[in-house]
Amino acid sequence: MGPGNRPTVVIAEQARTRFTPRAIIFVGVAGSLKPDVRLGDVVVASRIYAYDRAKHVSDEVLARPAAWAASHDLLQAAKHALRGTEWTGRVRAGAFEPDGPPTVHFKPVAAGETLLSSMDSELRERLTRVFNDAVAVDMESAGLAEAAAIGGVKTLTIRGISDYADGAKASADARGMQGVAAGHAAAAAMTALAALPLGVDADRTQPVGERPPDGTEPSRPRGWQHTEARRRVCGCCGRRVRGGEWNPGGGRGALLVGRSSDGGRPRLPCASRCGYV
Repeated sequence: MGPGNRPTVVIAEQARTRFTPRAIIFVGVAGSLKPDVRLGDVVVASRIYAYDRAKHVSDEVLARPAAWAASHDLLQAAKHALRGTEWTGRVRAGAFEPDGPPTVHFKPVAAGETLLSSMDSELRERLTRVFNDAVAVDMESAGLAEAAAIGGVKTLTIRGISDYADGAKASADARGMQGVAAGHAAAAAMTALAALPLGVDADRTQPVGERPPDGTEPSRPRGWQHTEARRRVCGCCGRRVRGGEWNPGGGRGALLVGRSSDGGRPRLPCASRCGYV
């Protein structure tokens, strides 16, 4: 994707339009802002700060930041899944730093258009003073958060710490820390995704599309037949379905939308053929 929040907005919106996801998990690397957030640690962003927004007056710069909170259900699922160190089993053997396995931090991340590479720069002082709860900094997360907010998509940012944003980035990169940090972030993301209930629609909290072992119909929120018949979207993947064709027999790629007059179950096929039955 490359650095910069503006390119991230464009690419994220293109991806959202093309794939119509119910959630976006943004995985990558970041620089640490705190001494206890070590190389290889993982930061799950509870909030994203766009720190570059400001008003410049004659004698000072007045911060006018924007902020986006992580989607609550995604954040809670990550907190549940990433307790302890079991998630590190997904990481390639030998990828940890010598001082032990990585720690997961659920804290804010600051994002801007400026590459921070100094311990005593004006930017670092401003981040410490104005955004003192941020533990990591990158150049893309604000763009993704803004695109997700505009598109109404849930989002969660997960970053691996690849350097300390202290001027020694080249040295850390030479040691392969970008790959290590990205691997840790990806392992954490996959663990969080595995903890999410299957078939959770972005518009409701009740899992849909999973047939119980006894073969009965999956549970539905009250009035689901009328809602889904009106919206004509697949209850599993959320995409629009091809309307006007009844399939009383059901089968793969079908959407249950009500009952036919003969007691059967009329269905509409899912355009994405996601396998919802």
